[in-house]
Amino acid sequence: MKCIAAALSVVFFLISSGCQVGPEVLSPTEDGIVIGDSVKFIFRGMIEPDSYRIYLDDTEIDPEWQQEAFRNRWISTIELPSRGAHILRLESSVGSSGTVKTVSFRNDLTGSVAAADLNLSHVLNLKEPEHLEWNWTSAIFLYPLARIAEHSEHGDQYLDYVRRFHQHYMDVGTPPINLADACPSALSAYYLAGEYGEDFAMPNVEKVINYIKTVELNSIGSIDHLGDNWESLFYPSSIWVDSLMMWVLIAVQVGVDTSDQDLLDLALVQPGLFAERLRDPASGLFFHAWDLENDQLLPLDNTSWLRGNGWVLTAILEMISAIGPDHPRYAEFTSIFVGLAQAILPHRQPSGYWDTVLLQPGFAYEESSGSALVSYAFAKAARLGLLPAEFREYAKETFAGIVARMKKHTDGYSMEEISFGTNPFNSLVYSLVPTFPDLLYGNGAFLLLAEELSGESF
Repeated sequence: MKCIAAALSVVFFLISSGCQVGPEVLSPTEDGIVIGDSVKFIFRGMIEPDSYRIYLDDTEIDPEWQQEAFRNRWISTIELPSRGAHILRLESSVGSSGTVKTVSFRNDLTGSVAAADLNLSHVLNLKEPEHLEWNWTSAIFLYPLARIAEHSEHGDQYLDYVRRFHQHYMDVGTPPINLADACPSALSAYYLAGEYGEDFAMPNVEKVINYIKTVELNSIGSIDHLGDNWESLFYPSSIWVDSLMMWVLIAVQVGVDTSDQDLLDLALVQPGLFAERLRDPASGLFFHAWDLENDQLLPLDNTSWLRGNGWVLTAILEMISAIGPDHPRYAEFTSIFVGLAQAILPHRQPSGYWDTVLLQPGFAYEESSGSALVSYAFAKAARLGLLPAEFREYAKETFAGIVARMKKHTDGYSMEEISFGTNPFNSLVYSLVPTFPDLLYGNGAFLLLAEELSGESF
């Protein structure tokens, strides 16, 4: 196994090190869209940027380049003279001259929701809602889809998509609610009931809440993340950072709204339990999981995973919003949140992204879903006064960076660089987890950020 892992790491290194013919422009994409009056121009190549002459709309420009942590990657912020269509052209300044790369893009978007609409026009065509699974991968898309509906001119279409999903599972029944990842579909059903008075799917919310209230707790008073599931054979008793988003958040929301003290007694202690066991006192970041049977952190090399830390930030911030500033737990939750946000910020790259292996920028790859989750938490917390105002500006930069790297299709644009489902292995394996476009939980993170930034000027 070690030989296989070593071989895979060599392959990944060669792919990620820029071993391609000529430069590769990562941002903006061909036929891409840019939001705002500037764009982060990012390219990867074996030759330094001074080896190229750069033209914007046939006018030569002289960008100020910054080398990123990722191998052979260079970035520069380019101001755009007007709204509309633009062309970036790279020409070689050494040897035989001539165009080596041309990228066409436009920057006439009106705001964050318009960017989300372009992504959703493609994503909603990929799969009918009746074909989505009742698990976290769909749930973390449907909840933000319901939330952004009120901000979009296509809101009726978005809400109908969410309704159809829940009507399907009211008709056929849910799969067994037997682990944390089977719980978060209740978030969008509960949102439909609370915000729109559409409570037809509340029986399935009640199934989730019943599971949370009746499942046997582990030795620290939490719910084993993998529950009664085949994967629990590998991690018989463990807590994972994901759980704060997967089951704790819905438990807090329902518990607060219904004054269910038993539910609140279980849910409101979880952020503190997770911080006590998963937060690294040195870095302030959260590790992926805790193996209760062996009393040890997972992964064994104590890697901090980006999306997992994004789950923690987002979930705790939503809990803070649910309980309000007068609640006895407010100060505790705020302290955990602010400490983690401040610990994550220094590892942010000039592109606005973070490495999926948080503490080692450049080790693996930039990952968009985790970057969007963190940025959503930054933006909302700044608006609420929990973080300084500049954190909202960081979030806007990250959002613009994700938009500029979306790729055009006949029916819209795809969100790129979303890492596949990730288990608590070591940093090498994290770096080998592949990325794909439009994994729905990644789109959901993007929608949360787009909703929070609705109305913002770029």
